[in-house]
Amino acid sequence: DKLPLVKGKKRLGVPLSGIGKIVCIGLNYVDHAKETGSPIPSEPIMFMKPTSSLSGPNDEVMLPKGLILGKKDAKQKDSVCSDWEVELGIVIGDTARSVSAARALSYVAGYTLVNDVSEREYQMKAAAGQWTRGKGFDTSCPVGPWLVTRDEVKKVQNLDLWLNLNGKRMQTGHTSTMIFDVKTIVSYVSHYMTKGITDVICTDISKDGMLAGPSIALYEKMIRRLNGIKLIASGGVAELQDLHDLKAIGCDAAIVGKAIYEDRISLKEIEQFIINTSSC
Repeated sequence: DKLPLVKGKKRLGVPLSGIGKIVCIGLNYVDHAKETGSPIPSEPIMFMKPTSSLSGPNDEVMLPKGLILGKKDAKQKDSVCSDWEVELGIVIGDTARSVSAARALSYVAGYTLVNDVSEREYQMKAAAGQWTRGKGFDTSCPVGPWLVTRDEVKKVQNLDLWLNLNGKRMQTGHTSTMIFDVKTIVSYVSHYMTKGITDVICTDISKDGMLAGPSIALYEKMIRRLNGIKLIASGGVAELQDLHDLKAIGCDAAIVGKAIYEDRISLKEIEQFIINTSSC
């Protein structure tokens, strides 16, 4: 039997249907936790994205407009801190309820790619943080293009992950650096909620995510604030063009980037930080 060819403009959708839940694990990579300055979690950090956030792998992402509440009225604001996170997605193939880690992989149908698109301002600049608000907007969960069955992935903890933006590598990582591996995640989540067939679990981002992979607008803002700063480096004076230049000479770009992101540091303070950094 042959499937009919698709006529007209072709589009790739989510490679599976009937997804009931999208459960996400936060800070699940050692290098990601370190670059954000967060402690290594002692157990998986869980949150969820609504199914209305699903979209095809090549669909346009609709950046959400925020709402600023005032005493008399509310004002809309454009997104300026949208971000990307390439992740391994686990697709459940059988109803999983309180399963052991030893049997967890038998409940997995396969794996796919997920982009956990996030709006960092809406996520972090709120009382106690609001991950659902910052990660649950429409089109914030592109999935695919492929669903690879479990039998084709012999070593799920030996996979490379990377993300390019306009031809520039923004993220690289490896599933071997997961804090909680796939079987542990499936088992853990199944003890707190039943996982149904085609449910998806997103396993977090590897390094160079939140701080080295902000929205273009935020990234350019960081570059503008860093560009022109002079510092003494090995071999003479260097000029910073972006955060990666800080990493190249050994400075803690994550600390500087986070401080800029949170508007907690001025150019003068950045200069002083660089001067006082022994590795510079």
